[in-house]
Amino acid sequence: MKNNKRPPMKKGVLKRILKILFKEYKWQMIAVAVCIVMVSLASTIASLFMNKFINYIGEGLENGLDSVSSKITVAVISMLCIYALGWLASFAYTRIMAVVTQSFLHSMRKKMFDKMQSFPLRYFDTNAHGDIMSHYTNDIDAIRELVSSTLPHLMQSALIVSFLVFNMLYLSVWMALVVGVASIAMIVAAKKIGGRSAKNFVAMQKSIAKTEGFVEEMMNGQKVVKVFCHEEQSGKDFDKVNEELCKNATAANRFANILMPIMGNIGNILYVLVAF
Repeated sequence: MKNNKRPPMKKGVLKRILKILFKEYKWQMIAVAVCIVMVSLASTIASLFMNKFINYIGEGLENGLDSVSSKITVAVISMLCIYALGWLASFAYTRIMAVVTQSFLHSMRKKMFDKMQSFPLRYFDTNAHGDIMSHYTNDIDAIRELVSSTLPHLMQSALIVSFLVFNMLYLSVWMALVVGVASIAMIVAAKKIGGRSAKNFVAMQKSIAKTEGFVEEMMNGQKVVKVFCHEEQSGKDFDKVNEELCKNATAANRFANILMPIMGNIGNILYVLVAF
């Protein structure tokens, strides 16, 4: 009987991935970090320039546009330069990460394959072939999404939030406290809902591997299934694993899809409180 159970996910996986990235692609990751800092600064500074630009327009409506035309011109040119710098930095780190990601995944697949060569035959006899291949397809694809998109965006968002927090404290401590309370509410909601979504996504990945393993076995053993008239039972067994996959995928995407509307509503309430 095939064993489709996987060992529980170990802690520190993200730390291990980052360690490998900075060890094998040190200078590329440093360049990416510098570019992300530039993008974050460009996004933050551009918002500050937008405030000045609006103030210049208000001043021009009161005293005439001629009195602030030079200021507006300088502000517009400065904003264009900042946006151009941010765009170039974003293009650079996206390009670098695309190359690093593909090279990293190639290395990961090669290491997995070399490692599996030393496994005993008992491992391949007690695990479905589709489940084994799922490590090279679904699991590696999840790592690709993490390395190429999630990590850079997480770093960029953290830097932007840090810069904006210092700016808010500089402008108004009380308004910053209101935003802080709302941010705590968002973090709690993300932890509660996101935690449930993460558990179901892990279960969904296991169900995908189980389904692929079942289909692969039935396709390879199709003649045996027909000889023993096992078609009807195979269909029932497939319905079970397919139903399990549907259940886990539905639960995972349900929690994931309700997270952003909740965050948006908290943001709308925050906007009203700050305006008040």
